[in-house]
Amino acid sequence: MCKLIKLASGKIRQFSEDTGQPLDWVHSGSLKVARRLQDAEVIENDIARGHQLGLHVQRISPQEAHRLNPFLEPEGITVVMWVGDDMYFDPAQVAIGFTRGAEAHGATLLPHTAVTRVLINNGQVNGVNTDRGRIRAPVVVDAAGAWTRQVAEASGIHIPLVPTMQQLFVTEH
Repeated sequence: MCKLIKLASGKIRQFSEDTGQPLDWVHSGSLKVARRLQDAEVIENDIARGHQLGLHVQRISPQEAHRLNPFLEPEGITVVMWVGDDMYFDPAQVAIGFTRGAEAHGATLLPHTAVTRVLINNGQVNGVNTDRGRIRAPVVVDAAGAWTRQVAEASGIHIPLVPTMQQLFVTEH
């Protein structure tokens, strides 16, 4: 996750330059909180790993966490990690930006077209079957979001992905 955070935050900062499309993002940072001792160890390990990988992470007091997020009551908190690299943005704006950027660079878009199978020949991907016919392509990107696993598994490809919901509190000073 640390490597993913570092890579993703760099890509978000470059998004408009890479795609020619706008993206509004806020460099907010985030908090990871433990209230149980067994969870505190996980967070301490995350802090150490974050430092090793060059992330802007640090252990902060429960009172400092409360200052950053007044909804978070400090009582009962054993450890808090602040991740300074985290940011938030509208994921729909990313999808639209990639779509418009690709179209501006010559891609053909087929909205409302369901992929039914990734075509693989001799271990190489060579296209997709859709509900509107076959499309040959040397590269296929499975960008099905929460349905990535199902699209891949329809073609015998196992992707160990489980969609989850997360909570995000946006706070201001």
